[in-house]
Amino acid sequence: MNDLTAFLHPRSVALVGASSDPTRVGSLPLKFLREYGYPGTIYVVNPHHQELQGYPCFPSVAEIPDTIDLMVISVNAERVLQTIQNCRLGQVRSALVLTSGYGEMGGDGGYRQQQLIEEARQRGIRICGPNSVGMANLWDGVVPTISQAFDQQFSPGGIAFISQSGALGTAVMALAAAQGIDVGYFISSGNEADWDFVDYCEALLEDSRIRIIAGYLEGVRDGRRLAQVAFRAHTQGKVLVLLKVGRSSHGAAAARSHTGALTGEDVVYQAVFDQYGIYRVFSLEQLLDVLKLLSVQSSWGTQLGIIGHSGGAGVLMTDEAERWPLSMPSTSPHLRSQLAKHLPAFAALDNPIDMTANVIFDSGVMLECFEAVLRDPAYDVAVFSVNLMWRIQDSLAQGLIALKSRNPKPFLISWIGVKESIAHQLQQSGIPTFSDPVRAIEALGRIATRPRFQPSSPQPSGSRAPCRVTWEDQALCLEGYQLPLAPYRLVHSFEEALQAANDVGFPVAMKLIADDLLHKSDGGGVFVDLVNADGLRRAWDDLSETARRYRLQGILVQRMIPEGVEVLVGGRWDRTFGAVLALGIGGIYTEILRAVDVHLAPIDLSQAHQWITSQPWSAIVMGARGQPQRDVSALSHVISNLSRLLYENQVGSVDLNPVMVGVQGQGAWVVDWRFTGEEA
Repeated sequence: MNDLTAFLHPRSVALVGASSDPTRVGSLPLKFLREYGYPGTIYVVNPHHQELQGYPCFPSVAEIPDTIDLMVISVNAERVLQTIQNCRLGQVRSALVLTSGYGEMGGDGGYRQQQLIEEARQRGIRICGPNSVGMANLWDGVVPTISQAFDQQFSPGGIAFISQSGALGTAVMALAAAQGIDVGYFISSGNEADWDFVDYCEALLEDSRIRIIAGYLEGVRDGRRLAQVAFRAHTQGKVLVLLKVGRSSHGAAAARSHTGALTGEDVVYQAVFDQYGIYRVFSLEQLLDVLKLLSVQSSWGTQLGIIGHSGGAGVLMTDEAERWPLSMPSTSPHLRSQLAKHLPAFAALDNPIDMTANVIFDSGVMLECFEAVLRDPAYDVAVFSVNLMWRIQDSLAQGLIALKSRNPKPFLISWIGVKESIAHQLQQSGIPTFSDPVRAIEALGRIATRPRFQPSSPQPSGSRAPCRVTWEDQALCLEGYQLPLAPYRLVHSFEEALQAANDVGFPVAMKLIADDLLHKSDGGGVFVDLVNADGLRRAWDDLSETARRYRLQGILVQRMIPEGVEVLVGGRWDRTFGAVLALGIGGIYTEILRAVDVHLAPIDLSQAHQWITSQPWSAIVMGARGQPQRDVSALSHVISNLSRLLYENQVGSVDLNPVMVGVQGQGAWVVDWRFTGEEA
């Protein structure tokens, strides 16, 4: 773990390039440090001034007699390197480089960035950036940033926000503050030439004031470390909420050019998020909506009671609830009688409850009805829905705040047309408030569908030993990991084929094994259910003719495995996450249905069994509609053993397709397999 104490909690800050001109970015870090009450020592470095805003100016960092925890650099790119070179060994512990013109530009920028990091390392300096817009530790008044978003006074809260896009990150800060969501830390990670996104996550987990780590993420260098952060967050009762971009091929390419990071395929990111309980959102709205709820309470229920004065809003929310695992229990007779005391006879008392427009000028009636819903044990979360209400907005808001103070059950507000000041006041009082009823229910749904955390600390990426490439070597490798290959022989003549068929036992299949034959069945390279020597002869002659088109390694004679459920078990080496597993329906349907799930390797037997039973097709192997239960235990062994092979060897990818899973007690057999040397 990297120690970011000097960066996040500096006792002294040196500002290189500080300016008295408010139109220059160099003026902003000093301005914000002063306005937010930074309690440490500030050194101003500017060779063209004797003093700035009451601070004496040093001509260079080398002239500062003391050690410096954080050096903030806002000079042009040519002077940044010189600034680093002027530092004495051990004089500066960390540097925030705000200057652009490095790796984000490509070409010479990449060289300048590498040169910068090498010089910094020689002097013991760790770097945030370059190309950062700054950072903010609002808890301690450390705000060296060039973002004008901090012209407004932000209040600290239990959220840390890390962004690989500076401009977008500061926009999130401003939007969050406007909605009453308080962020305690903001870090613009810039090009991540030294410290990266995960480094900041690891450091912020150690701060007891932080419950939520949120971020805008384009990619990480080491996906295993991100998974480890999520695991540690879970053990500490904290959560990660990430706006991960780069889902499309075009988006992924844009992310690479923006940060210089190599992003892994999005399906692997999503699998890791699911596996380690990371909340994923896909827009700024979704990010802020989820943070509204989580900043108030870490868990929310799924049994909704909805009450309002607009039937239309109720229908909107009901439709949205059906998209998620959210239930709307019927109104109990007791609750109906409570509501009937206050509402007209034509009010709709089914959930969602429509109080009708008769109540819109009486906040007291609305609040009494809402409190009755809150007290009903059938609901573990309540939603109060109103429109406009400008004439009584203040009394209604105060009534809701009072209601919150005496009711432990969580609730949220859907208030169409809500004034920003009212929404801010309610959020600050622990009442999430949404201007759109659909977004309110969607945010609840996103939290409710967070995958159940699988309590297993991810292993670091395994060592990558060379893997032999011939088919026979691959077969030996599989067998060395106790993977049950259907009995086989690789032969080169008909006489060898006949002997092999007798050895493994008829009926047999015959298959071409060729370097350039990807799908054997598509290339006419497979014959099955050969029951005698005559059939074997005919198949041999046809395969020998077909083989002329390929780079042949031999012809496989393989015992026919009794009919079973075909499953794909595979995996590959991902440059971001290391060894990853794939599991899905096998055979010819793999690429048609694309029902394939992904998991980090290695995986033990218990985890493999749980993974199988969580699949949407699990009923097929567990025994459905009178079908026999398949040998899930044997399949679990195949998965676990392949996971060790992938983790311990340099294999681009391995497909075991199909693995034929027999009925309970008859095992699972690998019928076909394919290795490649290419990594994703």
